[in-house]
Amino acid sequence: MAKIKGKNVLVQILKNDVWTDFGCAISVSLDVTTEMIETSEKGAGKFATFLPSKISFTGSLSGYVDLTKLSLKEFREYQLAGTRLKMIWKRTEGADTYTESAEFFVINTHDEASYIGFNSYTVDLQGTGVLTLNQDFSLTPYDYKFGKTNIDTSLPYFNDAAKWNAIITSIETANSTSDYTTGTCDDVSYAVEINYSVFVGYSVLFFIFPSTVSDFTLWDEVDILLQQNILISSGSSGVWRKDVLSTGEKVIATRYQTAFTNPINFHR
Repeated sequence: MAKIKGKNVLVQILKNDVWTDFGCAISVSLDVTTEMIETSEKGAGKFATFLPSKISFTGSLSGYVDLTKLSLKEFREYQLAGTRLKMIWKRTEGADTYTESAEFFVINTHDEASYIGFNSYTVDLQGTGVLTLNQDFSLTPYDYKFGKTNIDTSLPYFNDAAKWNAIITSIETANSTSDYTTGTCDDVSYAVEINYSVFVGYSVLFFIFPSTVSDFTLWDEVDILLQQNILISSGSSGVWRKDVLSTGEKVIATRYQTAFTNPINFHR
């Protein structure tokens, strides 16, 4: 019989709608406890009887501090902010997989360093809600398109609707002539991050994805604190606006010619 080793345990965290591998964990644990209620009655003998009651679970992660990956820094921030996390424990043996997933709060972070050793840490987690067993985490990938286009800003657009019509017409042309770059998202529930800084100059920027994918509702500019969780508009406001192309595909585009320094993250 094969042994299930620690390296076969994968911990992932749902961060900005994306399942992210936990960085540099060298040890993980999950403890599930059932509270018992004694049901013994007088005169029933010397052996006690019990019935199961509430179930609770805790977890812990430990590893070496890595400032470039998901590590101590993020967990300390989650603890201070009272952030609810969703995690999955995945164990594999050949083609066989067993998973457990649940939501947690960080309740303790311990940082330890020595003069001659590596900086290490331990994170303790308190589970909340239901512990789900053997949930199907199969992925549904899809391809998307992104790029830039331009409109004639010298034209006297009478209103926002006329200007937006010119933007959509220009994107339709780019779409029909394959004037775009393609990418692949690993699952329909994931966020999509696009680096528009590869396009030089001020342009109308667009992101096209299949009609079968649910709408993205929010956008962030990575590492820009004032550009986080901003609503994607369906009307004449905001930087990014959503629409549907003649092909049936969905599109999110900037309402004017602009440029971004950092990647844009589209999420829900």
